[in-house]
Amino acid sequence: MYLNLNLKLFVLVLFLLATGCLALSCRKKPAAGEEYLIKTDSIVVPDTVRLNQSFQLAFYGTIGENGCYRFSRFHIEKNQNKIQIQVIGEVKTGENLNCPQNLPDLNGQALLLQADSLGLLKLEVLNPGLNQLMRKTIMVIP
Repeated sequence: MYLNLNLKLFVLVLFLLATGCLALSCRKKPAAGEEYLIKTDSIVVPDTVRLNQSFQLAFYGTIGENGCYRFSRFHIEKNQNKIQIQVIGEVKTGENLNCPQNLPDLNGQALLLQADSLGLLKLEVLNPGLNQLMRKTIMVIP
């Protein structure tokens, strides 16, 4: 009888473990994402800014072909009087995605920067493709 009780308890624990594992494996996994470079159509920049004061840039362009695409971040590299900017997006990837059929835009996505030296500040926005740069210059005054 004692052996029979242990066997029943063992089978019950095994059943509960199997049921728990099955329930966890059926959970919908979140869609993965892949980063990519967004094509910037235009950028609004001030003509003149003051040294060591923040100024704003506004970016325009199509983020992607449907609602699975979104703006993620800006990647910025500063080198003396030049700032290189990449507009990074993220697209959901995976099986059975349900992507809204809207066309997401940057729509004036703002970036705050600060000039730390006088003279001409060169901005370069990198677009997808070889040597696809958009260039702007800003005068930095005291």
